[in-house]
Amino acid sequence: MTCLRTLVLTLVLLTPFALHAAEPCSQLSPEDYQTYVQLTDAGKRFAVEKNYAEAINAYQLARKLCDEDAVVTYNQARLTELSGDCLGAIMLYERGLEQLAAASSEAIDAATFDEKLSNARKNCVGTLELACTKELRVVVDGELAACPGELALPAGTHHVKTFDGVELSSEQSFVIEPEKRLRLELDAAPIVDVPPEMELDEPSPALAIAGWSSAGLGLALLATGTALHFVAEADRDEFRDASRLNGVVQDLSQARAAELEAQANDTDTIAAICLGVGGAALAVGVTLLVLDWSSDERAPSTLSLGLSPASVSLSLHF
Repeated sequence: MTCLRTLVLTLVLLTPFALHAAEPCSQLSPEDYQTYVQLTDAGKRFAVEKNYAEAINAYQLARKLCDEDAVVTYNQARLTELSGDCLGAIMLYERGLEQLAAASSEAIDAATFDEKLSNARKNCVGTLELACTKELRVVVDGELAACPGELALPAGTHHVKTFDGVELSSEQSFVIEPEKRLRLELDAAPIVDVPPEMELDEPSPALAIAGWSSAGLGLALLATGTALHFVAEADRDEFRDASRLNGVVQDLSQARAAELEAQANDTDTIAAICLGVGGAALAVGVTLLVLDWSSDERAPSTLSLGLSPASVSLSLHF
């Protein structure tokens, strides 16, 4: 097998290489062109000697002078793949295809690059092991994955998401190395059957808004009712403190005294209504807030207050 690999590699590197720089790198100065040829020849020599590191380095230096020759890129890609760097080889094969798209080569064609690139991608894989302490939904690179379970993934960077209830609970990136195993331990609450691509809305805050609004309205009405009660008492004090003779008010006319007493009674009636409605609104608000704090799911709710000369109505829908 070793002899076969050496033979295949030698044949690849000894393809009519005299063509390698005549056209693709003809713009080089005579000095640079001579250096370029020396480097590519050194790359061939080191490759035959199985000194892959020096061969790759020579081809890399040559490509820094002129990165137009698909044959040189191919030779570096093959050596890079044989040295175990499949990701580097894939990038070089892709670069070679770009070079051929820009200018065709008589020494190599796109089909050769495509074949090697396909094989490199197929062989350049690692294993992802998913470990879950609970049943949950796991999405790897946008696709559902069983957890616990194993996945064969191309070498490179990937992404994993986990879903807790209807919310995204975690998201992270990880790197798969060729022919290596990576274990990810995931822990989350049980996941309901919600498509991973589904956009999740935030819980509605209507219950909390209704609770705070009702409580605020209740406090305002209680304060208003208390203030009106003191106004009514002030009117009564003016009537009570007036001097009297034989029970008859002397400082005020009888009409003014009756007006003050009626005004105080009307004010007290309004104050009583405010205090009653305010107390009820405050109680409803506190109840709504307790429900909101004790529930994970908030349902849309509405609160309405109706006032009429004969009645006061307070209704809640949720």
